[in-house]
Amino acid sequence: MQKISIIIPIYNIERYLHRCLDSVLNQTFEEWQAILVDDGSTDKSGKIAEEYAAKDNRFVVVHKENGGLSDARNVGISKATGEYIMFVDGDDFIHPQTMEIIYALAKKYNPDIVSFKHVCGVAPDTEFVATSYDIQNVQSKIVNDLMLYATNRDRGIDSWYVSQCMVCMHLFKSDFIKNLKFNTDIKVMEDFVFWSQVLFKKPRACIIKIPLYYYVRNEQSLSHTATYVNLVLNMIYGIKITFKLCKNISKIDSFIWQRRFMWEFLARIFQYTKHIHDESSLHKICNDLKDLQNMGAFKQVPDFHALRYKYRILKFIKKYSA
Repeated sequence: MQKISIIIPIYNIERYLHRCLDSVLNQTFEEWQAILVDDGSTDKSGKIAEEYAAKDNRFVVVHKENGGLSDARNVGISKATGEYIMFVDGDDFIHPQTMEIIYALAKKYNPDIVSFKHVCGVAPDTEFVATSYDIQNVQSKIVNDLMLYATNRDRGIDSWYVSQCMVCMHLFKSDFIKNLKFNTDIKVMEDFVFWSQVLFKKPRACIIKIPLYYYVRNEQSLSHTATYVNLVLNMIYGIKITFKLCKNISKIDSFIWQRRFMWEFLARIFQYTKHIHDESSLHKICNDLKDLQNMGAFKQVPDFHALRYKYRILKFIKKYSA
């Protein structure tokens, strides 16, 4: 059994895939398996994946019909045999020492999750990749409940807060997430529900500040090509699902989650509606927001930021309910 299983969903990213897989192949840590889930690609992505598997048996290729990112990740989880699991999107890449550092910390502190930082829009030959880290000098913070340190509000790189809900910024104990699934009905912002479920399990975490994951803005990716209507409807659907799950956690944890995540996404939803001019779509969004209102999602207002957007959303509902 390999120590780390890396799950890499692949769909029509031949332009970026070599860079991603090379960043895995060039790791200073060797005991990994990379599960390459070809989600019905119509370009050369599947062939590229097979080429890597042919030269290194640590690459395992799974070809499947297109089912979306969530479905591909679920297939990857089901195939993973490693002690730990991490996610890498096929158009991104990782620092050469990523697995060496996070595995060493996982074995040293035995957390459920090791969380690290990411940077956006960098190239493989930048100073970030060239930086070499001394593991003994990597500062870390051990927290017994990651919920208290997780937020979707903007935080600086020097903060111990784990910002954003992207699953690619973490190393997970396999046993901790094996029973969790990505919701395949959500096609955009898939991480939101999964990450919330992770937080609701109150994981012990090791947090480090250094950037080990490099997010590349791919203008052809689903999150960048989705229309505002689809984006908003998927986000509302994700909030509905997760708000229901809040009934099973403590009131304090529910309050923290709503303040740091739910209301941040509701604020974003309201901002996105300004870019939508189709009346039928706005009425559909209105109906979905009314569902959230009827579920009681707007009752708990954790701060002035949330209060401000609550009134804006209620005004939007009133306007398009007619």
